[in-house]
Amino acid sequence: MTSTSFDDAPLLHFEKWDSLGNDYLIIERTSSQIAISAVEVRAMCARNGGVGADGVLEVMRENNPIVGSIRIVNPDGSDAELSGNGTRQAILYMVRHGWTNEKTFDVLAPSGKLSAVILDSRTSRVALGRARVLSSSLRFLELNAVHVVIGNPQTALRIASVEALNALDLASLGSAVENSLQFPNRTNVSVWTPVSPSRINARIWERGVGLTSASGTGACGAAIAHYLESGQRHVNVLMAGGTLLVEIDEVGPSVIDVTLTGTASPIFQGSWVRRDRSCP
Repeated sequence: MTSTSFDDAPLLHFEKWDSLGNDYLIIERTSSQIAISAVEVRAMCARNGGVGADGVLEVMRENNPIVGSIRIVNPDGSDAELSGNGTRQAILYMVRHGWTNEKTFDVLAPSGKLSAVILDSRTSRVALGRARVLSSSLRFLELNAVHVVIGNPQTALRIASVEALNALDLASLGSAVENSLQFPNRTNVSVWTPVSPSRINARIWERGVGLTSASGTGACGAAIAHYLESGQRHVNVLMAGGTLLVEIDEVGPSVIDVTLTGTASPIFQGSWVRRDRSCP
């Protein structure tokens, strides 16, 4: 087998972005380029030997009125329907790179069209679409759970107190719930507890990722569970990485519009050596 030297290997350019410790690698792709493979995603996202990330965002320019499209890939190489933090990072990336000068515009995610509002160079609000409450009466290990779909599946489990939340073995619980037979396509998991009418604390286990310091759609899942219990429509969700604001508007039985606001920023740019010569 002939090895590929570093000098003549094709390069894949990326930017690494972060939102509350939830980090993604953003890659621009044209319609003529081959999409990044699951093997490449796993290698790039590896914390040891790779760049290290919670996933890859493959972005493409689109025609008006859609500014750009976003493919979301988990670090295990599986595609995700939606990422709240990832989408906000991609939105701010598009603005930073001059894809649009508008403060309000639409992007396309696998879950559908999403509306974005730019508040400043680091802060964006995105309407994530309609969440559907599929069950509000699940039980896992004597914990009450709500299962919703916000583009992707979310299961939010109610914890009795902040102390119990912090002491919870989320790695064991999260993996068990994610892979439960009740969820054929697996599920994301959030555990939460209220600390005031408009604030909850939450911890996150993401499908295909594991423990994360924050999650946009995970925060939304927990906020919806809190809303169903309290009726609170504006919920600040405090996670290990920081706080996101979730705004809720119920439009019908078990159907809820969800908007997510938070910050994101670039960390660095880099180039990845594509060792698979079939990749352009």
